Amino acid sequence: MQRTIKAYSERKKIWLFTRRHTSIIRNVQQQTQLLRTYELATDKLTDLKNQRDEIEETIKELQQQIQWGKELISSMGLVERT
Repeated sequence: MQRTIKAYSERKKIWLFTRRHTSIIRNVQQQTQLLRTYELATDKLTDLKNQRDEIEETIKELQQQIQWGKELISSMGLVERT
């Protein structure tokens, strides 16, 4: 009986130790995943801001070209179509 209790006690210690370490590992994995998600999100935000800047520059250039075309049309005495 004493051996059975001692064996049970040892198994329980091992089980508690394993469970605690498994919990720690899981926590580390969650933290790692959270950090990676944060990094990906900040990278995506940077990419989107860069795209926005490129689009804004393209819009600006197109507006200038349209203005140039408008002035050319006006200087030629042509009527704009609306």
